[in-house]
Amino acid sequence: MPGTLYLIATPIGNLDDLSPRAAEVLRTVRTVAAEDTRRTRKLYAHLGARAPAMVSLPAFGERERMGAILERLAAGEDVALCTDAGTPAVLERRLGQGRVLLWAVAVYGMATIVFGLSKSFWITFTALALTGTADMVSMVIRSTVRQLLTPDAMRGRMVSWNMLFFARGPQLGEVEAGLLARWVGPVISVVVGGLGCLVAAGSVAWWTPELRRFEGHEPGPHENPPAGRASAAHPAR
Repeated sequence: MPGTLYLIATPIGNLDDLSPRAAEVLRTVRTVAAEDTRRTRKLYAHLGARAPAMVSLPAFGERERMGAILERLAAGEDVALCTDAGTPAVLERRLGQGRVLLWAVAVYGMATIVFGLSKSFWITFTALALTGTADMVSMVIRSTVRQLLTPDAMRGRMVSWNMLFFARGPQLGEVEAGLLARWVGPVISVVVGGLGCLVAAGSVAWWTPELRRFEGHEPGPHENPPAGRASAAHPAR
């Protein structure tokens, strides 16, 4: 009887977000295939469990290394496939990711404007929920695209630049929002932030038609994509 292939989504943020069933699978399987074995070993260390045998399975390199995984599954061994950022194996099959990303940023800006102008609790609450939802959608797409389309040799450099903007960008925005709120009031400060978000999304959409047309399956600049990808399942046999 063939083994079971489990898809384990490594949490993008807090590792405690890993589900109990995923943690149980990681503790019981004898083989783990991972996009980045270093991240997966950190996940095992967080769980306080001993890491089993690992097979590196980087993006666009699956075909060359899939044989060892298929042999283990055919022999009846269960295998866990760990992704680096959420579930790109599922998300990457969705088309129109560029448009979805731009619209998510636009919705974030519009919801921010409504949040700043609203005087109703429920409208304010709904607008705040929309900002979180839109930000989550754009974050997942950005995270998966970065991991899937960046060549292995440049991934460390990309992560460094991303962390630079990720760590310092919000602080600069907080300074700007605080100074503007002091000068003209908090309502105008919030509205201006939402308008700035809309202008940024519109400008990027106008000046980078490649992003508007991005479908989510193009290979990186120095990578050859595999001829096909297996569909994800939780679990798959």
